Amino acid sequence: MTKQMQRVLLIVVSTIAGLIVGFFVFKGLMVLLPAIIAGVIGGLVAAILIKGPDAVREDVKRTVQAAMGQPKPRATDITHVLTQALALNQRVRTEDGVSETVQSKVEKIIDIAEGLAPRLCAEFPSDELTYNTCRIVTYHVPRVLEPYLAIHPSDRTAAEPGIAKALDSIIGDMADIESIIRDQGIDAARHRAKTVEMKFTGLGGAASAASA
Repeated sequence: MTKQMQRVLLIVVSTIAGLIVGFFVFKGLMVLLPAIIAGVIGGLVAAILIKGPDAVREDVKRTVQAAMGQPKPRATDITHVLTQALALNQRVRTEDGVSETVQSKVEKIIDIAEGLAPRLCAEFPSDELTYNTCRIVTYHVPRVLEPYLAIHPSDRTAAEPGIAKALDSIIGDMADIESIIRDQGIDAARHRAKTVEMKFTGLGGAASAASA
C-alpha cells in the first residue's frame, strides 16, 4: 500500500472513529461545533484575504488531488520561460534582414509575457493557464517566425506583411489574457488561453504559407 493510500485510509478511519465518539458525547460536540465551524471559516477567510481567492482555490485543488492520489501537474519553470524569451529577442535583433517592424512586434509580445509569467509561475505554477500562456512565447512565436527566418535575408520584404499580421494577432491574444486576468479573474483567463492554444494547433502550415 502506498503512503498516499495509507493517508487516505487513515483519514477515513479517523472520520468513522470521530463519528462514533461524537455519537456518545453528542451534547459536548454540540457545544464545540460552533467554535469548530467558526475556526474553519475564520481560517478560510484569512487565507483568502492574504493569498486571494484564486490562489486559495489552487491550494484546495492541489490538496484534493494529493488526497485522491492524482499525480501533481508539472510546474512551469519561470527561468526556462524568461531564458527562451531572451534568446528569441536576441535572435530577431541580431539576425540579418529582420525588419524593425518584426523586431518591435516580437519585443511587444515578450514585454507582455515578462509582465505575466513571473506572477503566474509564482501563484499558479501547475495551472493550465500558466502553461498555455508561457507556451505562446516559448513555442508558438518561434514556430511562427521560423519560416520567415528561413527565407534569405534579401527576400524577406515580401514575406513581412504576412508575418507582421501573425505577430499582431499574437499581441492581441496576449493582451486579452492580461486584461482578462485583471478584470475577470483566473477562470476566464484560463479559458481564453486555452482557445489561443487550440488556435495554434496546426499553425505551422498556415505560417509557412503566409511567409512564402
